Amino acid sequence: MDLQKIILTRLDEYLFVNLANPPVNALSREVIEELHAMLDYAQKEDSIRQIFIGHGGKFFSAGADLEELREVIMSADCYIKAGMFSRRGQMLTMRIARFPKKIIATVNGYCLGGGLELALACHEQIFLSQAKIGLPEATLGIIPGWGGTALAPLRIKGAHKSFLSRAQIAAPSALSDGDIKTETKTPSPLALKWTELLMTFAARRHKALECDLEYHFAMEAAIFAFLCSESDAREGLSAFFEKRKTNFSAASPSTAFDHMVKIFR
Repeated sequence: MDLQKIILTRLDEYLFVNLANPPVNALSREVIEELHAMLDYAQKEDSIRQIFIGHGGKFFSAGADLEELREVIMSADCYIKAGMFSRRGQMLTMRIARFPKKIIATVNGYCLGGGLELALACHEQIFLSQAKIGLPEATLGIIPGWGGTALAPLRIKGAHKSFLSRAQIAAPSALSDGDIKTETKTPSPLALKWTELLMTFAARRHKALECDLEYHFAMEAAIFAFLCSESDAREGLSAFFEKRKTNFSAASPSTAFDHMVKIFR
């Protein structure tokens, strides 16, 4: 395999996957394609029994490639492209979650957004001492779109409460009931409410969720696409690249949101 963004190392029955897309190991389209290629290889090789995904540097992964996401959000057909963007990431996380061989994420350093969604899709997570995890999408005016609204409540106790008010969490504490160190940024009220709704819904369906990820992923992708076409997403991405504070709309949730709340609750 001609891989440019990930490094594979074989050691007997173990396959070690090192993300190698500096500076922050963004999960670009190319990285996602190479991770699929890695899974194809691992599935064909009967001698491979376990897969470890990680990175020894400062970043496990900072998440989706925001340059690619900005192109989507600024496009004329944003809603369609945003849905495709979400489903592309979900196809990877779903495949990892359903993979017949055990996949373990070894996380050290920053593991944010899509990077955390990738880690939580794995069958087991090992958070090392320097790990810092978070789902900061609401600070960009969107929601986690690669399965995070289901995977976080499924894998991390109390995630549907912890992640709603915090952009970044010190991982070891996040996995217990103890105090957590946080870094807080201003989220979009609309994006935060949709994240709260989806995560709370997932937490309440915890026992059934493992068998019904497809249903939750489809809802998440639709809401992700909707929010990407709203003004807060354009503001969030613009503020990120211009390195300034966000000025999100104070608009209340839409009628569609109120209707969905009644259905979910």
